[in-house]
Amino acid sequence: MPVDLYSSALIALVVVLAGVVGIRSGLSSAILEVTAGIILGNFLGVGIESWLDFLGIFGGLTLTFLAGTEIDLSMLGDKMKKQSLTLGAVAFIVPLFAEMLFLTAFAD
Repeated sequence: MPVDLYSSALIALVVVLAGVVGIRSGLSSAILEVTAGIILGNFLGVGIESWLDFLGIFGGLTLTFLAGTEIDLSMLGDKMKKQSLTLGAVAFIVPLFAEMLFLTAFAD
């Protein structure tokens, strides 16, 4: 399977341009990158290679892990009984039941 370097180079160029535009305009570069990805993928038909898909998934998992390491444990211990447990339970239960209802309603 040949690697399409032109689409990979175009994607890299768009990511860099989105970062520059984001810095200069004060907008989030992530929002600009997602918008550019929608335009490239849906309207211009640019696809991504499997290795680039792997890098994206790996980067997303790494960012999720790093976000979890930024928890202030002393504050979490102080507020464990009320706010933390309530927020954690609601953040787990509401999407769970919403997904169950959605899948039950639209199951074949």
